[in-house]
Amino acid sequence: MLTALLLFLILVVGFYSLYSALFALDGSRGWLALGCLAVGAGLAGAMGLWIARLWRRRSGFGR
Repeated sequence: MLTALLLFLILVVGFYSLYSALFALDGSRGWLALGCLAVGAGLAGAMGLWIARLWRRRSGFGR
């Protein structure tokens, strides 16, 4: 259940950062678009690593 919730959060963060980056590009603010994408990618990557760590801990993979 926790993994499904975290995957949902990754999708929400990813789509929100993409939307805000496209909104920033509409106003010709490229630096803001890059910042939104970088923050979104960082948060999604961190949550992905957290899911991988939880999955390895639960399944005993790599022990």
